Amino acid sequence: MKVLVFGATGNIGRYLISDLRKHGWTASGTCAHADVEGLTRFRVEADEFSATPFAGERWDFGVICCAISGIDECKRNLSQSRAVNIVGTMRLAGQLACRGIVPVFLSSDYVFSGEKGSYVEGDSVDPVTAYGQQKAEVEEWLRNHVENALIVRLSKVISVDPSDSTLLSDWYRAMG
Repeated sequence: MKVLVFGATGNIGRYLISDLRKHGWTASGTCAHADVEGLTRFRVEADEFSATPFAGERWDFGVICCAISGIDECKRNLSQSRAVNIVGTMRLAGQLACRGIVPVFLSSDYVFSGEKGSYVEGDSVDPVTAYGQQKAEVEEWLRNHVENALIVRLSKVISVDPSDSTLLSDWYRAMG
């Protein structure tokens, strides 16, 4: 299998691309803000998939990890987070689907309000944050416009690596 990981320098993308390669899959990735050896620069809010070196190759999946995922950052910078999390993501997913590449959208349990708990896939979404609203909007668009998309809802991502920017490492740095 051949997989593209969009946002391969983030907390999820970095581990995903490494694990895919470890298990014998062909995996390539992108980074948005810095030149990283082995990754292709791609900004979901500005770049077209057709302009990447990947466009001429056959790929099975395109995992969309790139996002502005900070809850407060999404609210503070609504226009930029919408450009990345909604507009760019939908455009990329559509471009992948048109080439026969299955878009895998990493969503969030922030699409739910949190009031009920024990949510299941079929529950109605009711986001209370800008981030959750953005994820819910993309989910709805994918269901209505892309036949073979996968939506993967994740909870809060954590790591034991203090250099990661996850909940536990943020707390660790704040205590130091």
